Amino acid sequence: MTEPITLDDLHPDNAVSRRNLFLGAGAAALAAGAVASFGSTAHAAAAPHAAALGAPIAGLTYFGIDCMAFLPDSFSDGRIYQEITGVQPLTTPNEMWAPIQLPVGSVIRQLNIAYQVQPIISITKRPLLAPTPLQVPFGPVTTAAGGGPKTQTFDLPTPVTIEADATYTVRTFHSAGDSVFGVTVGYTPPVSGFVASTGDPRVLDSRITGGKLTPAEERTVVVAPAGARFAIFNLAVVDTEGAGTNLGGFVACFAANIAYPGNSSINWFGPSQILSNTVVCAVDANGAIKIRGGANKTNVVIDKIGSIL
Repeated sequence: MTEPITLDDLHPDNAVSRRNLFLGAGAAALAAGAVASFGSTAHAAAAPHAAALGAPIAGLTYFGIDCMAFLPDSFSDGRIYQEITGVQPLTTPNEMWAPIQLPVGSVIRQLNIAYQVQPIISITKRPLLAPTPLQVPFGPVTTAAGGGPKTQTFDLPTPVTIEADATYTVRTFHSAGDSVFGVTVGYTPPVSGFVASTGDPRVLDSRITGGKLTPAEERTVVVAPAGARFAIFNLAVVDTEGAGTNLGGFVACFAANIAYPGNSSINWFGPSQILSNTVVCAVDANGAIKIRGGANKTNVVIDKIGSIL
């Protein structure tokens, strides 16, 4: 079992001296001033061993990353955990990291960290198409010096948006004695729910453009903004055709990136009819659907109502 960390090891004076030995006096001063130079708003604890967090930002959702999620850069280095000291790498100086697992479109606006001594914190981004070198959209920022446990809040001056083609981590740099109890991340969830359409609602009128939709013909129509999952629109058939025993027909709507699934979105039962129906339909990544004609010709009119993101 790893030998426990002593109070002497965690003494602020000892920790600062080790940091100076590793960084050098000039680099240590630079690290200590990183908060001010980066421009983040830091809420330091009032005194060592006292908890002090900045005000939560209204409208944010918060989730926690416990210290046990942090792993050292080199797995062979190992890590030390004790309830009274949190987690730190077995050998120092070293970095530790924990994944940020948020939905795409989330926007990180605040970090809260509980720690001892003076770890350095940052957010890193690894684009999948260019995985090296790591990008650092926030930090590195040095926490306020002191013993522990301590807490500190950083309001990100430039929010970090979670993108679909990248992964993200919280990273902490540790000199001797630096440890982490955990981090909470304040973020804005991705936009979801119904969004009403704006501008001219009409996206198709085959009486003006394209002419009547014929049997088995397919046309692509953009009915929602890119990134939407579903579109809500009014679908109308005008000047329907039909004769003899084949009086009726239909128009089907479906996402533009799939083959016709065999559905029908509106039906008519004779010539010269005007009918309408409200349709909720999945869309492709560009907000497009396809319409497909049934047994007889008809003009088609589509007016947007809104979308579901």
